[in-house]
Amino acid sequence: MPFKRSSQATLLKSVVAMPGRQLGLAEKKFVEDAPSDVAPDWSVDLDGVCDYEASLILLPEGGDDELGPSFLIRRESYGFRLDQLHWDEMHEVGTYSALADVISAVQGRLAFGAVFNCAASSARH
Repeated sequence: MPFKRSSQATLLKSVVAMPGRQLGLAEKKFVEDAPSDVAPDWSVDLDGVCDYEASLILLPEGGDDELGPSFLIRRESYGFRLDQLHWDEMHEVGTYSALADVISAVQGRLAFGAVFNCAASSARH
């Protein structure tokens, strides 16, 4: 007696994971344009010895820690990893499936930090 497969088994397809495209000039431009509302004087550098180790680094003006943290964006096999560097301490912020999600996280952290980094009131009592 021949064995008959169920219809569900024949509908399943193999899934192949393809490595994501590495970070380059297009991603650098995207990141440069995104946080300009919250931190217009920040710079973005594309850093890496080779393509598969490339990372984007967001720096406050002059790399000054008093102006805020720096951010490091790297491509991982599952998306993008965001780390924050402030006062020589590196902290993982999270991993995101899209670069736009990374930018949202950076913007939120910058906006939150702006509340605490504002100049003290100069009003006299």
